[in-house]
Amino acid sequence: MPRSAAVGLVLAGLLGCSPAGVAPGGEERLRGRAVRTGEAVTLVPCGEAAGVRLVRLPPELVEAFQVLPEASSSLSIEVRGVREGETFRVTALRRAAAHADLCREDPAGWLFRATGNEPFWTATLAPRGIVWTEARQLAPALYPLPSPVVEGTRRTYTSASRTVPGDTIEVVLEEGPCLDSMSGDLFPFRAEVHRQGRAARGCAAEGTAR
Repeated sequence: MPRSAAVGLVLAGLLGCSPAGVAPGGEERLRGRAVRTGEAVTLVPCGEAAGVRLVRLPPELVEAFQVLPEASSSLSIEVRGVREGETFRVTALRRAAAHADLCREDPAGWLFRATGNEPFWTATLAPRGIVWTEARQLAPALYPLPSPVVEGTRRTYTSASRTVPGDTIEVVLEEGPCLDSMSGDLFPFRAEVHRQGRAARGCAAEGTAR
């Protein structure tokens, strides 16, 4: 299969997302290191010593091992599904990364984290506020976290700095597959940030803070 077609299949599989990233009743999200041995894939969840065998693998997860750089046998992933004894039945692929270790993240500290490139930037939406950082910025910019305006699968957060007059930010998150422009990592949200007359586009992941 051509790489472009395989990437398309992976992205299509990421459409199995729930609004606001909340797993449906009876399902859970697992992060960890997935290792492929032949046709079998075992996931060692973050913070656990024993692995669980993934069953009913969606095609997009199988393809992710083929299309992501240097991911022929190991991937850091986040999946949604149901535990069934020593197995985990996968219902959707949420994230996949060949180089990043998702277990090093602390999703309990934020709701969403958007990132982009050229220059590298990050917008973290956490209970304490929206934190904006970028490569050429000396210090992070902090904005109060507003309630989002929700339209279908789109969530828009608009806020203004309490310390810098006229400094506003708008973060738009659209649920849907997103491919990082540099790493090739897969995310479940597309992101667009408007700040100081500039627009920045990238991808976003969901945290577990509420």
